[in-house]
Amino acid sequence: MNNKDELKGILRPTIVVQHYLGQPVKSNNLGMWYKSPFRSERTASFLVNDVKGIHDFGTSEHYDVISFIQELYRIDFISAVNKLSYDFGISQDRESSKELEKY
Repeated sequence: MNNKDELKGILRPTIVVQHYLGQPVKSNNLGMWYKSPFRSERTASFLVNDVKGIHDFGTSEHYDVISFIQELYRIDFISAVNKLSYDFGISQDRESSKELEKY
């Protein structure tokens, strides 16, 4: 893996969110709907779509797979990349690790 864009290209938002949050509350033509993992809510307002990404309508925050993991686990960028790589079995070589440290 060469960089963060390659990691984001490999991991689809729906697969990542479902891995960490489980099954959605509902699905429709817009995507998969969850109750936000970042606050308490009655109605699912956390939309996950492979084309548009991850959007929290309750706060208007938008996430990609890396920033979602950063927020979910309250970790920095490198830790989020490492977590995703480890959890999904994506190997990183030493060169890509040095490249990622720039972000």
